[in-house]
Amino acid sequence: MPSRPEAGVPRLDESPQAPSAVLEQLIERDALLVVGAEYSLETGVVDFFDGVA
Repeated sequence: MPSRPEAGVPRLDESPQAPSAVLEQLIERDALLVVGAEYSLETGVVDFFDGVA
C-alpha cells in the first residue's frame, strides 16, 4: 500500500491510455474536472487530493 493515498492514483496526463475524444473536449472547455480522491469504505468520507473540494 502506498505511504500516501495519492501515490496510488494515476495522473491523467501520465496515463498510458489517452482519454476519449469526448472527455478531452470537455476537459479543454472546462466542462469537466478530473481529480484524484480516496473514498473511505468505513466512514463514507471522500478525501480529494491537491486541495480540490
